[in-house]
This record gives sequence, structure tokens and C-alpha cells, in this order.
Amino acid sequence: MYFILKPVTYLFIVFSITITTGFSQLTWTSQISGSSTQFIDDVCFIDANRGWTTMAPNIVLRTNDGGDVWTQQIVTGLGAVSLTSIYFVNSVVGFLLDNNATIYKSLDGGLTWTPKYTNSTAPASFDIYFIDQQNGWVSRTDYLLFTDDGGDTWDSIPNPLSTSAMEIEFVNATVGYIMGTTNDIAVTNNGGQNWDVKSISGATTINGMSAPSETTVYVCAGGGKVFKSTNSGDTWVLQSTSISNNLFGINFFNETHGIAVGDFGKIVTTTNGGSNWIINTAPTTSSLFCVDMVAPNIAWITGSAGTILHTESGSTDLQIELYLGPDSACASELVDVPISVKNIGVSEIYSGTFTVKNSLGSIVLLYPWTGSILPNEFENIMLGQIFVEFTDDYTIKFLGDSVTLNNVYGFHLNVKDDASISTNDPITICPGDSAQLVITGGESYQWVSMGPADTLSSITVTPNVDSYYLVYIGYADYCQKLDTLFVLMATDCGSYTNLAFSPNGDGINDYLHIEGAEDFANKVTIYDRWGSEINFFNNYNNADIIWLGDDVNGKSLVEGTYFYIIENGGVLVNGVHVEKAGWVQLVK
Repeated sequence: MYFILKPVTYLFIVFSITITTGFSQLTWTSQISGSSTQFIDDVCFIDANRGWTTMAPNIVLRTNDGGDVWTQQIVTGLGAVSLTSIYFVNSVVGFLLDNNATIYKSLDGGLTWTPKYTNSTAPASFDIYFIDQQNGWVSRTDYLLFTDDGGDTWDSIPNPLSTSAMEIEFVNATVGYIMGTTNDIAVTNNGGQNWDVKSISGATTINGMSAPSETTVYVCAGGGKVFKSTNSGDTWVLQSTSISNNLFGINFFNETHGIAVGDFGKIVTTTNGGSNWIINTAPTTSSLFCVDMVAPNIAWITGSAGTILHTESGSTDLQIELYLGPDSACASELVDVPISVKNIGVSEIYSGTFTVKNSLGSIVLLYPWTGSILPNEFENIMLGQIFVEFTDDYTIKFLGDSVTLNNVYGFHLNVKDDASISTNDPITICPGDSAQLVITGGESYQWVSMGPADTLSSITVTPNVDSYYLVYIGYADYCQKLDTLFVLMATDCGSYTNLAFSPNGDGINDYLHIEGAEDFANKVTIYDRWGSEINFFNNYNNADIIWLGDDVNGKSLVEGTYFYIIENGGVLVNGVHVEKAGWVQLVK
């Protein structure tokens, strides 16, 4: 059963306040969620434009423009439960969790949701996290749930903590962390098979966790406390945030850049791994619960009273400056697509996705990019190759920065086709006859393994079996195509061999006659009806090298049906000797 989401689109007026003092200053804006009363409990963005949140009790909010417009999607059929966590692996595949341990999956960007797991008697569930499209985890009071088939089936292991497992996060496929409610976390180094519990000295309650690397993990707690460990939780350092309010959520983009949020609109930020935490003034006094970062200075915060906050301080803006590839190409070939880009924003940019579309709007190239481009810096990027068949216009687009007005660049590719080239094949002849293969419309020719005739536009061949000939044809100044020309044997040329012979010395059908055998190198092998080889001849010529109905020792054979294989030693097809097989009646 699908839960149909009913979209309700809101156009928002955005209020902003700018913080211009202190270290790690940010500018925050309020984004209207469509509610001034409901809790917005979780937030997930995959880039600077596309994101989702959960709003109590049964609403998913989604945006495709960084939150300028949020669309409410009401998930019907949930009953009295509330949504607690949402996670998207990419723009299409996402997962949703409610507090009754039901897990939903979307394959269309959150428009529809399908329940994949439910347990109405299970204790509360809190957080969902996916490492990739197949492998995911859910934290709850008593057990951890995990899947390795995209959520189709779920297994469970006991919660290793002494308290409820409130948050779960994996750094990669092997290293992951879960957070309790008092002063302990657990870490795995083997993909969740085993968990080691670590205590946080000095903490009484912890509310949020973020692990930017395998060994570095942060937690936030009551009283404005942030604890940091650089050895997988073995030891912890209390960091000063200069506030006493409870902190509920924390997120680090990397080991240096992080944000923590809490009571009464409190936001603190760091750009040096927590050595300094700077108090930010937010345009709200509502409690803030969750934060998600897609760049050091691009983030979203959610909280009570329908609160969504966004920062683009030090916005990223990657502009495509130039297409560096060729402006013309040959038909049916791969063409490189190199480009030059410039970061015209004020912050470093780390990742994004390039797409190349043809004039029909079809995506012909998709390139997920990761790297680092500082403000005002240029960089050349090879996006890959596209297969071209005709002249067309192409559009390159970048998604992943916070300014999207200048993210599109177009280029024209003139493709030189080979329509003027023609050949006179296939040609049908009888064995032993000659055929002239002719090519017109080309500028140069290179036949494969044809000796002195290698570079001519026509060649004469005399095959005795179906054969083909390879030639490289140059055209349009520098283009080249490989063509195959065929010469086929006719079926109405009479018998290739006599179907019966009687070696009685009367001069009529005294031997096995093979038409044209004298014209090419060959080997003829004779077999009896049981498949045993009884004689063979090299370069059978219908004259002095013939079969008179005897075996290899010259002993006359009894009359009956015999079989032959003719191996053509002179004409090769792709380096393989061509064979012809048949039967003949020996009459005494």
C-alpha cells in the first residue's frame, strides 16, 4: 500500500538577520514551514538545494531550492503516531521512521511512501541512518535494526547501551556510533557486528552526536556543554561554548566546521574543531533541535513552533566558465567533455553534480564531483565522454552550490557524418570466380591484410567460401570508420564436389572431384561413417593429389558413404581457416 502525499505549496516571505561580529560569523534566515506551532524534529539535505524535514505529527516538508519554498506533504494512514526521523541517500531514495517503529521507503523523492517494516508493540524508535541504498540502521529503546537489502528485510541486535539508543551514525561501511541518553556512546569498527561502550566523563545527559571521521566524535549536552573525542570515545575533552542553555543538536561538516543548537534559539559555531565556539544570534527564541550541514557555511536548523533556519553565509557559487572540448567530431565516436569552472562565491566549495543533456533534454552524462575550489579560483574538470551520432546542442548544468542562477552552460557540437560513403557489397559469386569490391565517397582507404592493394578504393578477390574484408575509410579531413565488405557464395553454381565416384579405371568419376581445389592451398581429410579419420591430403588439386577410395596406407575401402572436411589454407577469415564439410558415395 502507498501513502499518497498531498502537496501544499507555500510562497514565503524570508526574514533575515546578519551577524557581523566575532569569529565564524554567519547570517541566518527564517524559512516559513507552514506552521507556527508544530515541532520540526529532523532535517536532511543532500546538497545546497534539495532537502526534507519531518513535522509532527504526519507531515514531510520538501524543497528543491534550498528552502525558499517548502512543500508540505501529508503522509496519510499513520494513525496517532508521529514521524521522528528522515534520511535520503540521494534525490530519489529516502527512508522515514515513526515513533512506533514503522519504517517507510520512497523511490520518488518522497512523493509516495511504502511501509517496509512495522512492529506495533515495539518500544519507541528514534533515528534512521543509511550508509548507502542497501545498508541502513535504526536506533530504538531496546534493539538496533539493520538491513542490507534496501529495507526489504530487517534484522535486530540488542541495544548495547544501558539507556535508549537515541542517535545512530556511520562514518563509512565499518565505523559507526550510537548515542545513549546519559553519558555513554557505543562504537563499532566492523560494520555493527560488535559494539564497544564508551563513557563520557563529566556528562550527565547527552542530547546530540556527530562523527565527522572514524576517530573524531562530538556530543552536545545540557548546560551548553560540548564534548570531543579524537580516539573513538576512549577519552573526552569538555569544550567551552560560553552558554549555559541546553544543547539538543550538533552537526559537523568535517573535523573543523560544526554547529550546535539548543534552547531559546541558541546557536554556536566553530571553524577550528571546537577550540573556539562563537555564539550566533538567531531570528527566533524557539527551541532548536536538529542541524544539517552540506558545506562549512551552508546549513539548516529545525525546531519548535515550525522553525526552520538557514544560513548561506559565505555562499558557494560555482560558475561554468568555458567548454574546453572540440567543436566538431566524427559520427559514432566518444567525445571528451572538459570544462573550466570558477568559484565566484565567498566560501570554498566541496562537491556537486554535473549533468550534460542533449537538445531533447535527455541526460547523456552524469558526473558526481568532489574536490575543493577556493573563492576566485579556477579549475579544469573532465566530466567524462559522450557518444555522438549527429550535430546537436548540449547543456551542462551544475547542482550543489547555494546560488543557482548561473549554473548552466551550453555548447554546440558539429558532427561529421559518413553518409557520402557507399560500397557495392554484398557480392555473390560462384567458387573460383573473382569479385571486385568498390568503395566511393571516402578520402583514404586502408584494407586489412590485402598486401599491395592496401590503400586502393577497390580490390579484386577470389574466395571459395563466404568471406568478409575489413577496410578503414577516411573522410571529412580526419574522421575514420571501419567497414566490413562481404562476398558470398552462390547456391546455384552446381555441385562443389561430385556426390559419388567409382575408382574402376574407366576414366569417368574415378576420384573425388573438388571444384576449384587446385586454386587455393588446402587440406582435405576423409572420415568414415563413425567419424574415424581414414585419409588426408595436403593441397588437393584434382590431378595428382586425389582420393581414389583408399585409406592412408593405400588399402582399398569398401563401398559406402564417406565424409570429408576441406580446410582452406589460403583464404583466412579473421585469421581462421575456413572449413567446408560434406559427404560422398564410394561405389564399387
